[in-house]
Amino acid sequence: MSSRFSLICETIHCFGKHSITVGTVNSEQEAREWKLEQDKNGKRPPLQANDPVRNCPVVRCPLKKQPPRFEYHEISE
Repeated sequence: MSSRFSLICETIHCFGKHSITVGTVNSEQEAREWKLEQDKNGKRPPLQANDPVRNCPVVRCPLKKQPPRFEYHEISE
């Protein structure tokens, strides 16, 4: 049984917790390195056109500018 890891970017928004999967990797070491790099970088990944954060009706929502939280989860195959 092999394991893969899903790379997650998560924010809390006015409509609740919002998570997007930005990719997968084959080892926990790769996932850990990705998380450390993203935590250091602090940039949000590009949002899709239909992303709820982009379409938020609150014009001055302070949560649109928050730094994201990065993590990873194991996907068992």
